[in-house]
Amino acid sequence: TDNDWTETLESQADCGERGYKSLLWITKRVESTVFVATHGGLLRFLTVDHPNVKLADGRTSEYSDQNGGNEGGQRDVTERFENCEVREYVMSWEKEDKDEDGKLFRPIITLTEVN
Repeated sequence: TDNDWTETLESQADCGERGYKSLLWITKRVESTVFVATHGGLLRFLTVDHPNVKLADGRTSEYSDQNGGNEGGQRDVTERFENCEVREYVMSWEKEDKDEDGKLFRPIITLTEVN
């Protein structure tokens, strides 16, 4: 049984927040490589709309030339995922900390596309 399922569709912001919390969980894993499979909508709300997730482009122009990049170089990293598309990222983040008032600081997570 899925205890998180409801008949009411979650908002885009809530969906992005759920994705962000999943990334925070991944930051606590001991593995250095993690494969994530998910729905394109969640990825969109997470990677483009969430204020604590930033996208960066670490691909080389050589990769773009070999894989059909556009005239300006490469597909924009914010473009929608195609059906069954695979993208590779290196994830980096700020250490979780507390601000001057003792409130837990929500780290910025950067996803750098590498392939």
